[in-house]
Amino acid sequence: FEPEYADELVERVDGLLVATPIVNTKATMKWRRAIGSVEILGASSDFPTVRDHKLIAGHFFTSLHVKQRSPVAVLGYNIATGLLNGRNVVGYTLTLNGQTFRIIGVLAQKGNGVADNIDNKIVIPYSTALKLDDKRTVSEIWGKAPTSLDADLAVVQLSRIIKKKLGIGAGSSG
Repeated sequence: FEPEYADELVERVDGLLVATPIVNTKATMKWRRAIGSVEILGASSDFPTVRDHKLIAGHFFTSLHVKQRSPVAVLGYNIATGLLNGRNVVGYTLTLNGQTFRIIGVLAQKGNGVADNIDNKIVIPYSTALKLDDKRTVSEIWGKAPTSLDADLAVVQLSRIIKKKLGIGAGSSG
């Protein structure tokens, strides 16, 4: 999907409060003299709302960061605590695939294997992740509804919209 499709879905689907394009990729992270592979999650500035995620340090990136493809990063809890033995890493820089990123925030701990293992990931603007991955489209869009009933209704509407967009279904044309 084109990343802008997330905004279109929020407009078209009743009960969908926010949605974020998602990019899942990996990068080589360099921190001081250490080098290793890290999982990257590209998202919009709505990610903390979509996933009910709090920050314990710094702040999340803004829609302007996304628009400008800014090299900013919000670290998962385990990654952040591993870098400076638990001291605040906000303001420091690290490199991902050779590009320097400023650490602007740290996510609160979710726990092992919870929330798509977010504690062990780095979240960056989806636009920056697409550039890092040399892609133009996203494979996922995550959304949030205010209640479980709204979510159920949104899923039905989304299913129809996506099937029509992909040309799936009996006799669908256009």
